[in-house]
Amino acid sequence: TFHRGDAPAEGITIAMDETGLSDDSVGINVEGAHANFSRRGRSWERLAMVKFNGSPDAPVPIGLSIHGSGSRSLPKRSFKLHARDRYDSPAQGLRLNEKELFQEGILRADAGAHTYLRNRFVELTILRNGLHVDVQPSRPMPLYLNGEYWGLYRWMPPKDRQWLERISGAGAVHVLEGPAARVLSGSDASFGPAIAHLMALAPVDTLERHIDVANLIDLACLDLWTGRADHDLNVRLYRPRVPEGRWRWVLFDMDLWAPYGENSVERMASGAGAETPYIPQLLAHKELEPMLLARMSALLSTVLSPVTGHALLDSLVKADRGWLEADHARWNNEMPRPTPSESEQWMNEFIGQRPGYLSTYLGQATGRKVRRISVQVPAEDEGSLTIEGMPLPSGTQEIICFQGITMHMEFTPEQGVELDGWKGADGNGTLITLEPERTKRVAPILRRLIP
Repeated sequence: TFHRGDAPAEGITIAMDETGLSDDSVGINVEGAHANFSRRGRSWERLAMVKFNGSPDAPVPIGLSIHGSGSRSLPKRSFKLHARDRYDSPAQGLRLNEKELFQEGILRADAGAHTYLRNRFVELTILRNGLHVDVQPSRPMPLYLNGEYWGLYRWMPPKDRQWLERISGAGAVHVLEGPAARVLSGSDASFGPAIAHLMALAPVDTLERHIDVANLIDLACLDLWTGRADHDLNVRLYRPRVPEGRWRWVLFDMDLWAPYGENSVERMASGAGAETPYIPQLLAHKELEPMLLARMSALLSTVLSPVTGHALLDSLVKADRGWLEADHARWNNEMPRPTPSESEQWMNEFIGQRPGYLSTYLGQATGRKVRRISVQVPAEDEGSLTIEGMPLPSGTQEIICFQGITMHMEFTPEQGVELDGWKGADGNGTLITLEPERTKRVAPILRRLIP
């Protein structure tokens, strides 16, 4: 039960019968007599009361279960909250944020080494820059369980049918999971033909009728950049049930990054058969290979560049350092992990070193020399400069390119500024094409207009 003053001012508070949590026979959060924490299904849900601290809403009854796969064996486990009639939960579901309600929600523990920063970094990179990959939005919040501080968690919707219908705008979706593309909702009838076209290296206009190609390419770029070890296992894709619906992939569980110097291109390209994100097929396709390399160049030069990456990581650590340190203190005796400062250092090294290594490996895999173009990007009050549609930060920036892959650069002037051509590149218009073999340095030539 809740009493006035029980809940802290921030985060989420859960209260439940201690037997249902930690009893050897029926408790869900213990090894117990039945490896209890590994059990699934409704018989391993327990009644609980949940309160979002600081909200005027009263506590509500829900079902609570352990969530996750391999992470269940760690002392700090993830939880899933279920709004069901059997618990007399609110009919509208659980509040994710000010606007969205879902029947289920996940409190993700991020218990592994560097896991919180890795997941949040990729999540925010995708959401803030409009990348063509679906990722669960999360709210960091401390959890208090039966009056005890339980650490820092992220509150998010499950990557299930309800969320996928919401983000797709479709009334219904087909949902598949895992390397075997197991059906979770709807049907897999149209998936086999779609992948058959990809494996046959069908023309892009044919693939586009079945697959969201931009989505697959962005998924491949992020999988290659992180080098995550379980890219072929953490698979979730869906297709809106409309005539023009196409298959899209969801990026999730971004825990297991490779060391920054690992040749993830070679590893992923050597995968047997058809496995997500289909690196052998993308590299062998005469149309998809240049699309992949151009997109990777744009990302490595903008949102995945050291300049932008270090800035995002710094903002994350500044915002969440107190929560991260409190979480580390709470769990370190039971589950030794790197300190928040050590995780920050690991991430900074990865962000700084990864573009150089990854571009080298892509060049080796495709037989294309890596080129670099220095770009002088104007100040924000003069206008915006994009490479392949991605905005470049002001100052001198380096564009990583590949031999034979042209890149498109566009300048949009602010009011009172006029473009007067380009230095180091051909063209007088706002949109120019860069050829890596010919271009070394480029800058827009600007002129201030006199009122």
